[in-house]
Amino acid sequence: MSRKKGAANIAALRRYLDSTDVLPAKDGKVSVTAVAEAAGIDRLVLYRNPVAKALLEEAAAARELAAIGSREVPPVAGRAERLLETRVRELETRNAALAAENADLRARLRAFGHMEDLLTGGRRVIP
Repeated sequence: MSRKKGAANIAALRRYLDSTDVLPAKDGKVSVTAVAEAAGIDRLVLYRNPVAKALLEEAAAARELAAIGSREVPPVAGRAERLLETRVRELETRNAALAAENADLRARLRAFGHMEDLLTGGRRVIP
């Protein structure tokens, strides 16, 4: 009886995965509960049945989503990735400009450092 039920669950999951291009997800991870409800199977099947779990993980990977039990977030794809890369380049450029300005200011400060020593020493400076 359980083998028939297991086979029926796998068949229902396969039908669901074949019929949809988008898996329900939250924060880049597959929503196991939503997939189970949509497929008409118990959610625990997706955790306990190795065939069902493998099917779901394969479908999640194909759709660039994190699979069951995965703690890593999949890479950002498409437009969002390009926007983030652009922002990183802008920040790196700004950081380089600030580093150059900082180096220039430090050099100028060192140049004025000897003047401060002369002024606080009380000695007269003859140009």
